[in-house]
Parts: sequence; structure tokens; C-alpha cells
Amino acid sequence: MRIGPENKLVRGVLIGLTGAIIAFILNFLGYLDSWEAKTWDWRATLMAKPGKATQDIRLILLDQKSLEWARRESNVSWPWPREFYSAVIDFCRRSKVKALAFDVLFEDPSGYGLEDDRKFGRAVAAFGHVAASVALTNQGGTSSQWPGGTPLPAFTISGFNPGRIQAEGRSNFFRRATMPIADVAQHATILSNVTQNPDADGIYRKLQVFGVFDGQLLPALGLGNYLAAKPAADMQILPGELILDEKSIPLDSNGSAILRYRGPSGTFRTYSAAAIIQSEIQIRNGQPPNISDPAAFKDKFVFFGLSAPGLYDLRSAPVAGVFPGVEIYATMLDNFLSDDFIQHTPPGVTLALIFIFALGCAFAAMYVYKPAASLTITAVAVSTPVLICLGAYRMGFWLPMVVLETSGIATIGIVLVVNYAMEGRQRRFIKSAFQHFLSPEVIEQMIKVAGRNILGCKIFRP
Repeated sequence: MRIGPENKLVRGVLIGLTGAIIAFILNFLGYLDSWEAKTWDWRATLMAKPGKATQDIRLILLDQKSLEWARRESNVSWPWPREFYSAVIDFCRRSKVKALAFDVLFEDPSGYGLEDDRKFGRAVAAFGHVAASVALTNQGGTSSQWPGGTPLPAFTISGFNPGRIQAEGRSNFFRRATMPIADVAQHATILSNVTQNPDADGIYRKLQVFGVFDGQLLPALGLGNYLAAKPAADMQILPGELILDEKSIPLDSNGSAILRYRGPSGTFRTYSAAAIIQSEIQIRNGQPPNISDPAAFKDKFVFFGLSAPGLYDLRSAPVAGVFPGVEIYATMLDNFLSDDFIQHTPPGVTLALIFIFALGCAFAAMYVYKPAASLTITAVAVSTPVLICLGAYRMGFWLPMVVLETSGIATIGIVLVVNYAMEGRQRRFIKSAFQHFLSPEVIEQMIKVAGRNILGCKIFRP
């Protein structure tokens, strides 16, 4: 009996569907997650490059050199007096930056006295474009409600329903907060959330765009910097996205956005906090400042953060194992200004690609019998998802790579198993049918011919 083309088509479809289902189940159960995360980090590192707005962002880092300078020159240890931060604000105001965001929690009164805090508050108020940090939490914290005397956010939000977010138990709803001291909270342009959780392996691939506390929406510090420059901006929350000044930020079900990293630590132009403070003091004293380029900060968005190892604000990012936390927020602002956040591929598209790729692998593997051709098909099956997913990344989509790889490899494996099983069946049939009429050499030659066509249209079977 011969196997017709229609039988071969059915077999190919069944094998392809089986391979795709195996991959889908493994992915659904989470067995592929850690591998997918590694491939994502590889893609993010390989394709990292500056965006349209990368040069619009500046970083001021309190690094180890700054700590040593303060100890050596002023006999000041950590934590610093607020007067130092006031100097940073005055320098930024003098340099005409658009806004300044502090990735520092000023939760405790200054150890240098009440007047130190008051001067700092006056510097914040005088500049008028400062984003201060708030740590949202569900346990601990210093406040369970919005502090009296602290202005509410000035921006307007359409589609924002805090009650629904709370009722649905979303991870961006928080019951408590650690607020900055009153001198900061009451004079900052905007309060921004700095509570973020990494992925299961400790790497920050995405950030929650906003947190909800006591009915108020607090943007992540990356967007808080932008809103410090435009405090009355219009926002609209839609299913799967946040619209801010006509730019769309794609969101997942937890209100998180996938970041497009620009490169390793140091990609954004960075200055030591000591150099900034020294320059401000020199300007006040009528001396040439260390930072003399007037255009270095003009019309830039500035972040102040910590990078000294002992200050515990070093994180892990896809592009580097050690990455200052403030650079993650700078990346978020860069993605917003450049309008190129990464977004999830629609589930229907991903599912269709898995099945199409598995079917393609099934039919390709069915037509080969030589080892070299089998190796070629396997190599193509492994490399094709890589190329597709790199192309998707360039277009701004996170397309799962490992599940595609798994569907192709599983399908080819099934084809090999089926081929082996059918070849064994044919071998046994030919031997039993002709052993009394033909020599063993002729029988072996027949078996070889049958094996070459094991899934073709010329296969004999009982």
C-alpha cells in the first residue's frame, strides 16, 4: 500500500501541532522563563544604543570619590548635610536645567539641625522644578495617608480609577508610604515613587510607571522628572497604555513598562556630586568653576543619585550586573522622550508564530534523510527564531525567543522519532516478507531504498 500526499500532509500537520503544543505547555508552566530572560538580556545588550533623547539627560552621582572629598575637605561623613544638596539645586537652577529629580529619600531630619532642612526646603522652592522621592510600601512606612499641608499632584488624569486598582489588588496599589520631610514634601514640584521590584532573577527589565497611594497617583521617578518640568501635563490611562503629552507608554497588567536600555553604566553623561558642589562654591566666590561649560546642563533633565558601593543603590540590569538605580530611572525618561519603549508582542501573534514555525520545521524535516541535510535544517530551525526576535526588538517588540526555539526543536525531534519508528517497522516487514525468496544482501539494499523514502509517497507498508 502506498501513502498518498494527503496522508503525508496530515502527518506533518499533526507533528507540527504536537511540537507547538509541547512548547506552549512548557512556556505556560514557566519552565522556559529563566532561559527567556537570559535571551532577553542578550538582545538588550547586543542592540543597546543611544536614543533620540539620550543627550538630553544628565546624571549627578554621589560616588565614592564624592564621599572621600567631603571627608577630606570638610570633615563630613555620611549622611551629608542638606546644605550640600542645596548647592546641587542652586547649581542646576543657575545652569537653567529643565528639572532635577532626587533618587534620595530625605525621610529623616538633618543631623545638622533644623535650619539645615529649612535652607534645603527654600532651595527646592526657589528652583521650582524638583521631583522628590517617596517609597511606597504595604508594610512599614511613615504614613498611611497623604500628609496634611503637602500639595496634591497638579497634573490631570483621565481614566484614573484608584478604587478599581485597589479592588483588583494590583501590585501598583500601596497602603503606606515613606514620605520625605515636610520641608521637601511641601516645596517639591512633584512626589515620585521609587519603589520598584525586579524580575524573579533580580534584574530590572521593566518598571511600574506609577503607584497609587491614598487615592493619588505617584509617577515613577523617571516620569516624575518630566512632570517636574511640566507639572500640569495631561495624562490619560487607557487599557494597556498611558498617554502623556501625546506620547504612548505601553503597559502590562501590572502597570509596568519594558525598558529599552541604552548601554552599560555611564552611557548617560555623568558628573560627580563633588565636582558639582565645588563648582557652585567657586561660582559663589567669584572663581572659575570646575565645570565651566554653560551648555552642559542647560535645558537638560538631571537626576541625582547614589553610586558609592556603601550606599546600597546598585542594582542589576540586562546590560550590566552592577548598575546604579538612578540610571534605571534615567532610562525610563529616555524611553519616554525618545518614544521607543519596548512592548509585548500581542499573544495572538506570538501563538500564531509558534504554530507556523513548528509546522514549517515539521515539513522541512520530513523531506530529508541525509545527515548533512538534517543538520542544516536543525541549524536553520535554531537560528531563525534568533533573527526573528532580533528584528522584533528593533521594531520595539518583546517576542519570546525560547518558546519558538522549543517548538522547532521539539518538532524536529518528533519527526526523527517517527522516522526511526517507521523505518524499524519497514525493516521488519521487508525481512519477514522476502527472507525466503531473496538473499540478505538484496534485502538490505531494499531496506536502504525504503529508508530514503520513509515519509515520501513511495513507502510500502503492510
